[in-house]
Amino acid sequence: MKNRSFIKDLKDNVGKEVTIAGWVDVRRDQGKMVFFDMRDMTGKVQCVVMPTHTEVIEKVKEIRLEWVLKITGMMNKRPAKNVKVGTMNGDIELEITGVEVLAPAEPLPFDMSLDGYNLELTTELDNRALVMRHPKIQAVFKVQETIIDAFREFMKKNNFFEFQAPSITPAAAEGGSEVFQVNYFDKKAFLTQSPQLYKQIVMSAFERVFSVNKIFRAEPSATTRHLTEVVSLDAEMAFIDSWMDVRDMAEETVRFVLKQVEKKNSEHEEEIELADMKRKKEETEKEEFNPIKTNIVSGVVIKKNSQYLLVQEKQEKVRGLWNFPAGVVEAGFSIEETAVKEAKEETGYDVKIIGK
Repeated sequence: MKNRSFIKDLKDNVGKEVTIAGWVDVRRDQGKMVFFDMRDMTGKVQCVVMPTHTEVIEKVKEIRLEWVLKITGMMNKRPAKNVKVGTMNGDIELEITGVEVLAPAEPLPFDMSLDGYNLELTTELDNRALVMRHPKIQAVFKVQETIIDAFREFMKKNNFFEFQAPSITPAAAEGGSEVFQVNYFDKKAFLTQSPQLYKQIVMSAFERVFSVNKIFRAEPSATTRHLTEVVSLDAEMAFIDSWMDVRDMAEETVRFVLKQVEKKNSEHEEEIELADMKRKKEETEKEEFNPIKTNIVSGVVIKKNSQYLLVQEKQEKVRGLWNFPAGVVEAGFSIEETAVKEAKEETGYDVKIIGK
């Protein structure tokens, strides 16, 4: 888009006419004025439509959250009483003189506010295009980017050569691990578990090598953190005196990566902390709702007063509640069978009924 300014650069354009493009993050109506917080890939800025711009006021009546707009206006300093210290563009605002709707949006199906966002994993994945706009979700991707960039930067500073290892291999790289088998033109092949073999081959020619690759392990998991598909940061080095050379290089690499995350991603701490605080609060409230304790070895459903409570593995803590009054038991199952079935589906544990 020609002549577009990124929001992070608006502070350098005070007193000038600028054009921005992005999403409506917040809308506020105050008297005859309309305020928008606009968001693009670089940040946010407050925009205002003055009552004197009657044509623009009429045009923005229907605009709501997540509409995509192209806005033209004058970049002004905020009045001193309205300055927000410590906020990006907290001392400036864009006086809108023209608006073009690039894409309208339907109302959001859930709360996307910083402290109100709390979705189940299935809902989050089914609405991935929307939830990726949330600051906490974006923070995860930005931290991942920093980790990979920092790893690559440190490796190159230390004369490591980058190569790309194959993702499809004729044999499993590690014994004892589950692998994904694929039909490779009527021949047996596997999705790679590790670039280890290729690292050693390339190292014999380039001395110091590293690779940023996807690796795959056919290990089913009931958690959000698993090894089915991960990004592997691998390195190999020749001409060492002992294993301590490898240890020191690994330690320096991790230290550099963590410092880069602290330097480049500290701005996301508030988003992550607020969302995590809300999640922990709700988890605490759920546990307080079922304060029953037990010393029975986990993986079992405890029956008490027609309620079924799953005990978390190796912890004296209730994980869930299944209450089945008459008439809601799944067809073809008894109350006990239904409790076990739902417990398995929701937790991934292999459970059984004990107690009466």
